[in-house]
Amino acid sequence: MLKLKHSELKTFLDEKVALYNNPKFIESDPIQIPHLFKTKEDIEISAFLTATIAWGNRKSIIKNSSRIAKIFRRASRAGMCKNTRFYKCSN
Repeated sequence: MLKLKHSELKTFLDEKVALYNNPKFIESDPIQIPHLFKTKEDIEISAFLTATIAWGNRKSIIKNSSRIAKIFRRASRAGMCKNTRFYKCSN
């Protein structure tokens, strides 16, 4: 097992934060789907559902997660999707 010194681990993690925690990365990653929602509950549900289909390439995951997000629109009477900034829900 690889053992890192505290300073090495911090450097490694800081590099990963710089790589992944930016809008350019999010644009091409399935994590973009939960970012479409505003409420904690909708974010959690969309993140969970996206994670359940997270196999294959990223474009495929994004495409299928977008399909799920569109289904949320149909569930607006149950409170889903009404607080999104991207999808418009019909009542």
